[in-house]
Amino acid sequence: MPVILNLFYAVPERLIHRSFAVTMKATGNIVDYKVLHDQLHIKYADMELRFAGLTQQLAQLQKMVFGSRHERFVPTDDNKPSPQLTLNLDADTIATCKITDVKKLTVIRTKTAFTFNKPTPHPGRMKLPESLRRETVILMPDCDVVGLKKIGEEITEILDFTPGEFYVKQYIRPKFVKPISATNDTVITASLPGRMMEKCMAAEGLLAQILVDKYMDHMPLHRQLQRFARVGLVIAQSTINGWVKNALLLFVALYELHKQQILNSGYLNVDETGIRVLDDDKKGKSHKGFYWVYHSLELKASLFDYQPGRGREGPNSILEKYQGFLQTDGYSIYEKIGAKQGVVHLGCMAHARRHFMEARQSDVPLTDHALKMFQQLYAIEARIKDLALEGADKLRLRTDEAVPILKAMKKMVNRRICNTKANKCDSQSHGVQPSPYGHVNHLHHGCPAEYRQQSCRCDL
Repeated sequence: MPVILNLFYAVPERLIHRSFAVTMKATGNIVDYKVLHDQLHIKYADMELRFAGLTQQLAQLQKMVFGSRHERFVPTDDNKPSPQLTLNLDADTIATCKITDVKKLTVIRTKTAFTFNKPTPHPGRMKLPESLRRETVILMPDCDVVGLKKIGEEITEILDFTPGEFYVKQYIRPKFVKPISATNDTVITASLPGRMMEKCMAAEGLLAQILVDKYMDHMPLHRQLQRFARVGLVIAQSTINGWVKNALLLFVALYELHKQQILNSGYLNVDETGIRVLDDDKKGKSHKGFYWVYHSLELKASLFDYQPGRGREGPNSILEKYQGFLQTDGYSIYEKIGAKQGVVHLGCMAHARRHFMEARQSDVPLTDHALKMFQQLYAIEARIKDLALEGADKLRLRTDEAVPILKAMKKMVNRRICNTKANKCDSQSHGVQPSPYGHVNHLHHGCPAEYRQQSCRCDL
């Protein structure tokens, strides 16, 4: 016969009543209530852990939507509340005070002004660069100066501008008839000079200006066409698109050479950032592509590689033969690449610190202790920058001061892991932020193939 057990168990903020039915076999076996209690206790512990994880996820989402994005940490005394919430008022003492006498006080404020005899010198007008071409205009007095002695001159410089000029370059090649024999002649003419793109109306100077305006000054092609139209030059959108596409194809050889130089570096920072790409198949629609950035701190240069998705195909192809130190965030696709022989996988300190900032509401003492350790590490790096240390000196300072802090942090984290169950909430971090410049300019490309050509441009 079934036995109904009416049990109460507590979860945060409310008391929930549940009924559990235990079926007893006809053989007359006795129900082991201790085992049942242990099972319910384990189930409650799991539910409590899951509730805490969901609560933390909800708090993180609310912060992302409504909260501040900064990760500034201001340490406070462990035994005192935050100084922003304390006015240092002795409330009990004030409550017991009695007013016995009232006096009117008169306060006279005096203001002292300091006058300095030495005036602050005016910095003067900005000096114009000597590299600029000077156009000299000599202004003579209106009166007759014949026979007068010149004692000097006053020079005033103003900055002027002549708008860019479109002009037509004509190649005139005279043709000559040269007799070969008594009955045969041949026509002789000069050959045209070599060009970037044969049979293209645009010369190299115009192509270079279009690329500089688009990629350096973030001026989309349709705005350049509007500027051309103001001087009476009407060019079709498809025409200028073809110019840019074919011009970028000429950079492929330089891109491959640049890629080899980056990959030959022994230390790379890798991250990815999303970008919207217009879809040619669906007019007005777009999808999200990704730029993968490979930065060499040694060369102070970056390699850009466009991929239509965020899968492992792009990094696997670029880093197939890479050997050295590889620093990334916590994205899972880097784990397999970092485990290859000859590659030392490094984490990102900023991403590690971010998780401690997100966990502050769960365990303030532990997270504040860890964040203070991060501050000590950042202070060491600031000293290295201020002292301009390089090479062996930088390594010695980090080994002597930073390594003990890192070992203590690792010991603290390992001890915490042993004492608590692992949180099943797994969140991934993203380091490179999309650039706010040139969104329309980049959207105008319209297809993944042109984004691969843009990768060449980004590197160069």
